[in-house]
Amino acid sequence: MKKILLLGDSIRMGYDSYIKEELSEFEVVYDDSDNGRFSAYTIWQFNYLNNRFGPFDIVHFNNGYWDMNTEGPKGERITPIEDYIHNFKRLISMIKESGATPIFATTTPIFKLPIPTGEIAPNKLYTNEDVKEYNEAALKLMKEEGVVVDDLYSLMLQEPGYGKCSDNLHLTEECYKKCAKQASEVIRQVAKSK
Repeated sequence: MKKILLLGDSIRMGYDSYIKEELSEFEVVYDDSDNGRFSAYTIWQFNYLNNRFGPFDIVHFNNGYWDMNTEGPKGERITPIEDYIHNFKRLISMIKESGATPIFATTTPIFKLPIPTGEIAPNKLYTNEDVKEYNEAALKLMKEEGVVVDDLYSLMLQEPGYGKCSDNLHLTEECYKKCAKQASEVIRQVAKSK
């Protein structure tokens, strides 16, 4: 039985259990109590989960919102785009060295601003232009590294309101299920080639 690891931020946390349902023929591993946050944290998270539950055959990962976020008062991105790409290079290298095949999922689009402040999304200042910039840089790297892409951005772009729930950041349950269905199809295709 092939073993799949799901890594990433709260968007991944929204679709991971649905992927597990879709991919019942595989062993699907994720930490539903831990948000992968930004790309540097996901490096640590992969190492921890690989040591605890690995080795894995496929690692599906996403990061973006936390990295591109600018929080006041400084207004600087938490992870500048150069560091974002550097972190992904490290993560991809670690995944490949472990014997697994990486799959990158693009960051889903932002529909409108402002994103409400509060416990769910305090001080979120990024726009869809930020999402496109980070996705484009990541896609360039994935092409260079030969990494398969699960394009959740394009998938959600087709949905009314880009599939967002009332906080304008996370997705509706229906759209998490659509993300899971697409991710599962991509994972199955990669599994067939291994």
